[in-house]
Order: sequence, then structure tokens, then C-alpha cells
Amino acid sequence: MTKITIVFVLGTLEIGGTETQFLEIVRRLDRERFAPKVLAFPCEGRLRTAIEELQIPFACLGFSGIRGKFSPHSYGQLFGLLRQMVRYFRHDPPHIVQSYLFWANVYGAIAAKYAGVPVIITGRRELGASHLRKRHYAWLQNVSNLCSTAILANSQRVKAFCLETERWVTSQKIDVISNGIDPAKYAPQRSHRDLKQEFDIPETSPVVGIIANLHYCKGHTDFLHAASIVAASYPEAVFLIVGRDEGMRGHLEALAESLGIAQAVRFTGERRDIPAVLSLLDIQVSASLTESLSNAILEGMAAGKPIIATDVGGSAELVVHETTGLLVPPQQPERLAAAMSRLLGDCKLRADMGHAGRQRVSQKFHIDHTVRQTEALYLRLCRTAMPVSQEG
Repeated sequence: MTKITIVFVLGTLEIGGTETQFLEIVRRLDRERFAPKVLAFPCEGRLRTAIEELQIPFACLGFSGIRGKFSPHSYGQLFGLLRQMVRYFRHDPPHIVQSYLFWANVYGAIAAKYAGVPVIITGRRELGASHLRKRHYAWLQNVSNLCSTAILANSQRVKAFCLETERWVTSQKIDVISNGIDPAKYAPQRSHRDLKQEFDIPETSPVVGIIANLHYCKGHTDFLHAASIVAASYPEAVFLIVGRDEGMRGHLEALAESLGIAQAVRFTGERRDIPAVLSLLDIQVSASLTESLSNAILEGMAAGKPIIATDVGGSAELVVHETTGLLVPPQQPERLAAAMSRLLGDCKLRADMGHAGRQRVSQKFHIDHTVRQTEALYLRLCRTAMPVSQEG
């Protein structure tokens, strides 16, 4: 059988949850059957190094994105980029073009359709993105649907949201493949004394952590309000905030000060040693206002941590309430605080939930399972679109 060439269209070379998932999949693709390539909008970023280390052909367009208000000039940028992408796809035609997030979906799907690419897969990995409330963005999303062979969602909730809010899409067109991780990377670790010293955490203090870039939708303000309630009963507790600042750190530091818990809160910034950081935690919290399927929750479960998560998006597809963790309503710090206090007061419950969570990840969300499902999707779509070329 001819190798199936897949061009992954990336709108960013920064590394977030989606980009991490992309790397984990392409690292494990069967290179005897699939030939991955990358076409990125920008030319520089940490993700480029990781891609090149995997010896995946890389091309870039030198485009850093539309800034500021969407305008007629923005449409000029759009058409110029589309021309570049069409030329790229026609120069060495791939079998599949796949993208993940909004702008890569729009540019990638339209250009691939115009260039005659047989299989076009766009992604849905978010819920309720604010830009999609604007008519022209929603229209572009719908156009990408019209151009797509298939839409790949990472949770059943995302699929349902897509069907509720978008046009030119059917249930049959949307496949759901959950995120996956390698549990071995997050095996529970015992030694974390150096990190406790780095973050100035007393050896006997319980640690409640949130691992998410500092963005409004991740619910850090609710986390801090909940922490202020918990601190009254557990004054020795430390609250760890791990993630890249996206413009909120100053506000959050001021909030912690005003709530009287600044001495109990630690901001670590972005970390590349997440398995080690997870080893510090007694409880992991996801306080998101919206979520598709959280890699951070999966990582915490794989590390054997009990999870407290807001019941948004696909979080309930990961966290089994009262078994692997606790689900609470979003934007209700009092309920979040009650869940924190309950787990802080019950060491056995924490251990039982952590163990159950690690088992659940190994059985249901292993990256190898995700990769095999993805490969099967590629083969099915190619057989339908190119039945003759895939024979033999």
C-alpha cells in the first residue's frame, strides 16, 4: 500500500495542550504506513524544535496571525495566505490535510479543498470560544465545515456543541477520539524535596494545585476565592498555581493579597517538569469555565492525584464523580472550597481516588489507543476518498 502523506496545518508553534497532543500522536504514527509533514503559519517557536527532532519535514509561511480588529485588510491577509497554501498543497499533493484549531481549520480546509486534497480533517477542541460569537468568524467556521471531509472532536460534549451551534455538519461527519497520554511519564514520584525548597513549601504542608495557563477561562479567580475559604480551616495548606502568564498574573497576585492568602499562594510560571510538579500535589484542581477535554486532568489522574474539576465540557468524561475525584459546578467558589476541604480532611479518600484515576487513564485514555484510533480514521477516510489508490 502506498504511504499516506498527511500535512498537519498548525496555527502556532507555542506548546499548549493541543500541540502536546499533536506531538504525542505524530511521534507514534506508523511510519511504514504514514508520512507526516507540518505546514505552520509562523516560523519560530518551541514546537518547531520538537518537530524537527522527530525528523518530520517542516515548512512555514512566515505568518504570525491577524492582530487587532478584523477588517478588510484582514481579508487581504487571508487571501494571500490561502494562495501560499494552495501552492504548497499542489506542489507535492498530500492524501490528507489535518488541522486542529480555528484559524488553521479555516485556512487549511479552504486551501486544501481548492487544491484538490482528497481528505480534509478539521478539529474541534474547544467550547464556546468568544470569537465564534461574531458573525464573520462563525461564517468562516461554517465554510471550513463545508470544505471538510471529516471533523475530529476530542470529546462527546464538543461533538454535541458543534452540532448545536454550527452549520453544514452532521453527526456522521464528526468523529470523536479522546485525548491520550502515556501514563508511564506520570508515574507517582516520591522525591520532591528540591521542588518544595524551590517553591518555599514547608515539608508537612498539604498542597492544592491548579495547572493551567493564566487565562480568564481557566478559573484561577475562583480557585483563589475557594483557597481563601479553605485556608481558614487549613492554615498550613499551600496553593500552587502552575502555568504561563497570559496577562492575568498581576491581577491574581493582587487578588491573593486582598483575600489575605498571599503567603499561602505560589506562582511557579510555566514549567517543563510537570510530572515532578505533580508529585508535590495532594489534590489537583481544574476550575475552568469552559473545557473540551483537559490534558491537565489526564496528567493528574495518571500521576495518581485525586481531581476536583468543574463540571464543564468533557471533564465528566474523564472524572468519575466520587470515584476518581469530585465534580463541582463552575464559578461557585464555595462548592469548590467544600470539595477541597473534604479531600484535605480524608487522606484515604485521596489515595483511593488517585489510584482509581490512574487505572482509568491506563485503561481508557492511553496514548497508544488514541493513535490506533487516529490511524484507523485515516485509513477509513482514504479508502472512501481514494479506493483505487489504496489498493495493494
